[in-house]
Amino acid sequence: RTNFNGIRISASPETAVRAAAAGKVIYSVYLKSYGETIIIEHEDQYATVYTHLGTRTVQKDVSVKKGDRIAFLGKADDKGETYLDFEIRHKSKARNPLFFLP
Repeated sequence: RTNFNGIRISASPETAVRAAAAGKVIYSVYLKSYGETIIIEHEDQYATVYTHLGTRTVQKDVSVKKGDRIAFLGKADDKGETYLDFEIRHKSKARNPLFFLP
């Protein structure tokens, strides 16, 4: 499902969330309205944003490789739905992730 800044990916609780590309974790905190959130900074001023996570398994300033586990999904909303909201940003501007995914 496409939302306004990215895509929503539904999956089962405890599904592993993996880094889309190599980079450095610049944000790993709980944010009101977004839940557990991770932002990874990549080359060429790109960043990936992962929100509505269940459990974060990386902290700020950690370097990750593409495919490294960074979190697990949990119940993301009051309805008990489990999903990840995923965004790609270039120079802080949201880009359509569907143009980047294989």
